[in-house]
Amino acid sequence: MSCLSLVCLSRELPLAPSAPSPAPTKAATGPTKAIPTKRKATTVATKAFIYTTRTLLALLRAFITRNKAKSIYIKAFLASKEALLVITRAVIEGREAVMLIFSPAFLLFRLPAMLPPSAADTLAARFAQRLIERDAPPPPPSQEPAAVLARIQAWLLPPQGVRDARTHLRLARMLVALMEHPELDTEQLQAAAGLGWRAGSRMALELFTRGLTLRERRGRFFYHRLTRTAEDALLVVVAGPQPVAS
Repeated sequence: MSCLSLVCLSRELPLAPSAPSPAPTKAATGPTKAIPTKRKATTVATKAFIYTTRTLLALLRAFITRNKAKSIYIKAFLASKEALLVITRAVIEGREAVMLIFSPAFLLFRLPAMLPPSAADTLAARFAQRLIERDAPPPPPSQEPAAVLARIQAWLLPPQGVRDARTHLRLARMLVALMEHPELDTEQLQAAAGLGWRAGSRMALELFTRGLTLRERRGRFFYHRLTRTAEDALLVVVAGPQPVAS
């Protein structure tokens, strides 16, 4: 074959594909080395976060402990102040007790007990007992219902009214009922005095006639209440005579 024929044949036949060149080894090994480095950095950051958290917790515990210590100091200070006040009160009470022991009144009341047994019936003992009874305050007036009724009945004696004891007792019961309640009708006054209709009406009229009560008709009933003068006078009578300071 001639050279021209070979050239034409080479143009008509396709060339065989060339084998792919192998990839560089550096490109394949680069990413595999970066993964362990990233993991190490994450581990270091985690450890640093844990250490920081522990440090903050330790500081918080120290702060709480310091506050507890402060509260303990404050409680101890308050307790010491209270103890000082108790001691001061005890000292003051002790001084008062000493003054009471050496006061004339204490010696007067303790004189019979301080005397020897053989001198219990002597003039000094009898005289000391008499002084004790002289200086003792009188008992307060009794507030028993019977005693109060007796004082009101004595107050209703002439020149306030008649001398009938039964009438005074009925009037006194009505007055006590009117002191318990601001206003009562005639039927309630009768029940308070334990009377019937006719006798109760007569006693209610007696109180009105003496100026001790006021009455007002509302509907079918009369309503009774104490006058201001009677209220002021009955307050003194019910309280009873007060002891006069010597």
